Amino acid sequence: MQRAAAHHLPVPVAGLSSNGERRGLPLLDDAAPRRKYIGRINPDRMTAEDFRCEHGLAPGAVSKALKRLCDVAIGGCLLIGLLPLLAMTAVAIRLDSRGSVFDCQPRVGLLDRPFTLLRFRCMTTDLGLGFGRRRPREARITRIGGFLRASGIEALPQLINLVRGDVSLVGPRPERPHVVGQMARSIRLYHQRHDVRPGLTGWAEVNLGAGGTVEDARKRLAYDLYYVKHHGLILDLVTLLATVCIGLPRRGDG
Repeated sequence: MQRAAAHHLPVPVAGLSSNGERRGLPLLDDAAPRRKYIGRINPDRMTAEDFRCEHGLAPGAVSKALKRLCDVAIGGCLLIGLLPLLAMTAVAIRLDSRGSVFDCQPRVGLLDRPFTLLRFRCMTTDLGLGFGRRRPREARITRIGGFLRASGIEALPQLINLVRGDVSLVGPRPERPHVVGQMARSIRLYHQRHDVRPGLTGWAEVNLGAGGTVEDARKRLAYDLYYVKHHGLILDLVTLLATVCIGLPRRGDG
């Protein structure tokens, strides 16, 4: 009985033979138990093969279906309940300035598939001052746009993305394609964050917040990789609770 049970125990790296193998026993980095407590995975200490093979706590098909059902139910109820506010906001945007009601931004989603992230338009479509000069980004914000940003109303159209399956309630931050390309060239395992749907909030955001540098992205990726390996209803609930306590992240910026 003891011999059979040993086959289910992880083996620290220090206990392996010179060729890194031990017949009949699963391999597990000795840092893996610590990652369960610190909530992040260092991408510089793993290969893509290690990340795929390491024993994680990712949910099964039933949990994934339940997660998707929650996304649709919550997103649908919020859309119906907020429909008057959405309609009034759309009318106000059209009266305030020319252009589309929505700001449609390309993003990278599940399995590196592109999708369009929706937000209310907060900036004027008039870019230039003449003679090839461009207006500063801050100067392009419309009168109602400043209020929409400050109140968070600009992000409400992302509920449409939630219902149609582009994003989930919880997941890694959805990034622009050119940002993904840049970060993937500089940071190992960056594409692994797309093994799950991006989210309206995320484990990285509630731990670190946003940031625009490569080093910021590297730090956030450590939390994103942990979420990819260990995501489930409990971690989602913890993330949502932390989001409510610290405020909803600005997931559409950038």
